[in-house]
Amino acid sequence: GTPDGDRVVVNRDSTNVAQVWFSYTATSVGSSGPETAQITCVQTGQAWSLSLSATTIPKPTVATVLVLDKSGSMAWDAGDGRLRIEVLKDSAPVFVDLLGDEDSIGVVYFDNDATLGTSIAVAGALGTGSGRIAANEAITDQPSPGGSTSIGSGIELASSELDDLTPSSYNHTAIVALTDGRENRAPYISQLI
Repeated sequence: GTPDGDRVVVNRDSTNVAQVWFSYTATSVGSSGPETAQITCVQTGQAWSLSLSATTIPKPTVATVLVLDKSGSMAWDAGDGRLRIEVLKDSAPVFVDLLGDEDSIGVVYFDNDATLGTSIAVAGALGTGSGRIAANEAITDQPSPGGSTSIGSGIELASSELDDLTPSSYNHTAIVALTDGRENRAPYISQLI
């Protein structure tokens, strides 16, 4: 496909380069096939044939732990009339909703120390997947802000949760920290190995 259209206008006063974008719609895993595209310069009649090929791979799976700040500063104004904790509670579910059905999600909170919000679980289908539901409930039911900011403790607990997964059960693992501030309590990120 040509998502930007099948014509490119080049301003000859500023460039001699034209960019043509091609898209590929995946089919079954492992399929590939050469296709030919012809590029023609209308003014000169020059034509170039391009051979395009692509291979469909399985979508990689990712296990993610959201590390959410619940320190005292999260009760401060976010600059738009809402509290910072409200902004977090509005934003984090969007991330959860964008996960693939085979991906997994867990939630950790931190202030002075880290606590588990929900264990890592397969996200499942949007709207009905038990992992998504548990993560979104953990975000919504997050404890009230208070205490210091130990981002390192949140990352440490998230890393421990990911380490407990069966090796090679996911193609990738990730930790996503949502915080408003600077660390002011150990363990600090720089202290983690």
